[in-house]
Amino acid sequence: MTNEAFHDIHTAMRRAARATWLVRNDDRDADAWAKEDKTPVTVADLAAQAFILGAIARHFPEDNIFAEEDPASLADDTRASRVREVMEEVLGTTVSNGEINDAVGHRGDATNTTRWFVDPLDGTKGFVRGLLYAVAAARCVDGQLERSWLAVPGKAEALPSVVGGLYHAVAGEGAWMCKLSGDDEPSTILPPDLPAAEEILATNLKVVGSRAHGGATLPKPIEDAGIPATNIPVDSQAKYAALAVGEAHLYARKPSASFGAFFAWDHAPGALLLQELGGRVTDINGKEMDWMTGSRLEHNEGLLATINSDIHDHLLPVFRSTPR
Repeated sequence: MTNEAFHDIHTAMRRAARATWLVRNDDRDADAWAKEDKTPVTVADLAAQAFILGAIARHFPEDNIFAEEDPASLADDTRASRVREVMEEVLGTTVSNGEINDAVGHRGDATNTTRWFVDPLDGTKGFVRGLLYAVAAARCVDGQLERSWLAVPGKAEALPSVVGGLYHAVAGEGAWMCKLSGDDEPSTILPPDLPAAEEILATNLKVVGSRAHGGATLPKPIEDAGIPATNIPVDSQAKYAALAVGEAHLYARKPSASFGAFFAWDHAPGALLLQELGGRVTDINGKEMDWMTGSRLEHNEGLLATINSDIHDHLLPVFRSTPR
C-alpha cells in the first residue's frame, strides 16, 4: 500500500509539473491574478495543487496538510474552467469542477502530527515573468521530515544541471532524480565531491538567493566578512536543488519583520533533499528547523542552508554575529 501510494504521489508531481509547463507556454495574461493579500496566483498553482492534494487524499486522507492555495480562487467560473481545461489536457480524460475544488481544499485531520507541506508552484512571481520555479511537497512525521519531492520545470539554459528534474528524497536513505520528460527510472544522486571548506571560502563561495527577497546581491554578512563570493539569483526551491547537486554552496536569509516567519512549504521539501546529500539546514542561530509549528516556522529565525556541515560550521558565526 505505502509503496503504491508514494508512487502515486510521484506521478502526481509529474502531472503537476506538466500542468505548470502548459500554462507557462500558453502565456495567457488571464491565467494569473492577485489574491486578496496581493500575492500572485495562477491557473498553474491551482491545477498543480489539485493533482498533488488529490493523490494525498486518496492514500493518506487523515494526514494534516499545509498547502499554499485556497479553493476560494476557484470561485471565478472562467478561472475554474481554465484549471479544468489544463488538468484534462494533462490527464487525457475529464474531471469535474467539484473534484478539483475538493482536491484543492483538502486538508485532512488538523490534529494529526503526520503532515504535508505543499507548494504547488514555488516562485509564482518568477513564473509569471518566465523565470525559474519549482513544484514542491514534503511529508513530515512527528516533526521529522520523512519524504520530499521537488520538481524544477523550466528552460535548460538556467542551471542546466538542475532544470528539468524531479528530485525525491527519503530520510536516511538518500535521494534520486529522474527527468520530467520521459519515463526513465530515478537514478541515485551522490553527494557532490568538493574541495575543503577553507579552499572554497578563500576562492569563490557560490551563493544562491531569491530575487524577491533581496537575492540579487550577496548577503551583507558575506560582504562584511570579505569572503570571495559569486551571487547566483535563483527563484524558488530550485536553490535547494542547486545546493544539493553542487552548483552552489550557500543559501541564507535573514529574518524579516515585514514578511514574518517563513512558510514551511517554502523550505521543507528542499531541506530534506539537501540534507540527504550531506547538506545542512538550520536558522541563522544554528537551531534546527521546527516543522511542528504549522504553516510558518515560528520558532526559527532566518535560514542558513549549506552544501555541507564544514561550510556550515565556518559560516554560522558570520551570520550569527550579524546585528538583528
